[in-house]
Amino acid sequence: IPAVLAANRTWTLPDRTGILMVGPTVTVRSQAIVVTPNDANQAFTISCIAGEVATGGGIWTGFAGGGATLNQSSPSTANGTTPGGWAVNIRNNTANTGQGTIYVICLAI
Repeated sequence: IPAVLAANRTWTLPDRTGILMVGPTVTVRSQAIVVTPNDANQAFTISCIAGEVATGGGIWTGFAGGGATLNQSSPSTANGTTPGGWAVNIRNNTANTGQGTIYVICLAI
């Protein structure tokens, strides 16, 4: 079933009879991060808001050529079962401060 993912928008799916149905709201949330230099492992988490669950996520950084090591990129859970955000752990292998963005894809429930 085709769907279009757009931040802060509702996507719709046509059924087989041609009637348009409103689907769930999917929101992509993001947060800028700063990664300190010199082999420092750092953890970052971004959360969905109340009434949403995380369906995916990730990280973007400006590091090039082995400048960073991604140790973790996974759902985070507040109660141990329902994913409510995304967690990353990254190591800066350089002597320079790095920047990036972490993301979580949230589905309204």
